[in-house]
Amino acid sequence: LSANNLEHFPKGIFQHLELLEFLSLSQNPYFTLNLGIFSGLKSLKYLNIGHNNLTKFPRDPFIDLKNLQTLILDGTKIEIIHNRDFYGLI
Repeated sequence: LSANNLEHFPKGIFQHLELLEFLSLSQNPYFTLNLGIFSGLKSLKYLNIGHNNLTKFPRDPFIDLKNLQTLILDGTKIEIIHNRDFYGLI
């Protein structure tokens, strides 16, 4: 889904993709992270959300990603990282 000018995904958009292991949403300049966007991705191991104009995370954005091994954030404009932003990844 990289480089497609994607903007918005509703909560739970990936909820039926429980076996998905690789997801790249990079290079979508208008992309925003919405609350619950990654819910249901229980098997996800690799997530690339780099090279987007992200400036902040919603609350607990990665809480459902228990198997995540690689998270790519390069090229974003994240200004503030809160203690809970990476809750559930470690």
